[in-house]
Amino acid sequence: MAEEGGASGGRVSLARQDAPKAGAVVYGQYDVLPAGYYVARFRLKLARPLGPGRVAELDVSVENGQRILAKREVLAEDFVSGKFRDFDLAFSSEQLLTALECRVSFFPGVADLLVDVITVKPAAPPPWYQPFVDLLSIFGN
Repeated sequence: MAEEGGASGGRVSLARQDAPKAGAVVYGQYDVLPAGYYVARFRLKLARPLGPGRVAELDVSVENGQRILAKREVLAEDFVSGKFRDFDLAFSSEQLLTALECRVSFFPGVADLLVDVITVKPAAPPPWYQPFVDLLSIFGN
């Protein structure tokens, strides 16, 4: 943990660009959520960027990380220098979600990564979602 004035609680999880290997910065909370549509919001910031490149991968998973519900790469060029940015991952499930985990995996060498807060909130599905679900049920998955 590190002090950070612009962070929600004044502190962040910090991964340094000179870390010896890639790995998890934040993982967990292992929430239980009913079936539905959700958005996980990751609030991140870069410090000391050396240039463009892959900084992290964000994901939302269940089953001890074995089933990924949503993920995306985060590049240094996705940020405005010195400012926090929110990255949203939308996901859904027709089943109870047990041990829901939001993870930030860091790739060293490009910049320091500051992880402020991750929130998960219910959301309305996009307009295309229900027709897509209906189509999947017609074709058996």
